[in-house]
Amino acid sequence: MVSLGDSITKGWTGVDYATTPYPKQVGETLGMTSTNLGENNGKVVGSSSLDLTYNIDNHNFDKDDVATISYGVNDYFHDLSLMSVQSTLDQELTELQAQYPNLQIFGLLPLNCYVADATTGEYVSAATTMYKDHAYTLNDLRDMEAEVYKAHNIKVLDWRDYEGTIIPTDDARMTVFGDQRLHPTQATYTEMSGYISDFLQNNIK
Repeated sequence: MVSLGDSITKGWTGVDYATTPYPKQVGETLGMTSTNLGENNGKVVGSSSLDLTYNIDNHNFDKDDVATISYGVNDYFHDLSLMSVQSTLDQELTELQAQYPNLQIFGLLPLNCYVADATTGEYVSAATTMYKDHAYTLNDLRDMEAEVYKAHNIKVLDWRDYEGTIIPTDDARMTVFGDQRLHPTQATYTEMSGYISDFLQNNIK
């Protein structure tokens, strides 16, 4: 199993790196070797070694049976255009599926996080908040990514199905995230790993 993504895939807690980020835990649960290609600040849109395009172009997936892709939150923070995220994700998935037709690909949508309100400065849910001058919310991005994955017949884990348990209240961000807004604690990574393991176990052919 190979896991592509950002700092949450890599295992950053906002303070240090988790001893067991979710790719490691999921691999152990499913009895699969795991390769973690998560990079801090990784995005869908971008040409650096941190990003989706570079990792698809430069990793040899011949020996991988399963790939998980989890980008989007940094695009929410940095990309003005939701359309650019959509077109890049669609293009990269098309290329990946064409080159590796036997690779089982799964999409993991971004977990909700918290951003400072432009007026009050208080932290609010990114799910329903337009970040700075971006004309879309994190939910808009998650909806778009889900549609792109669906168009490619890729199964998706949508954290909105579980956020009521993982982040039961807005105040829970103080303990769920190591930086109290974005990066999960080790305990939260372990909880996420359980959901990801169940999702993959139910969908891997």
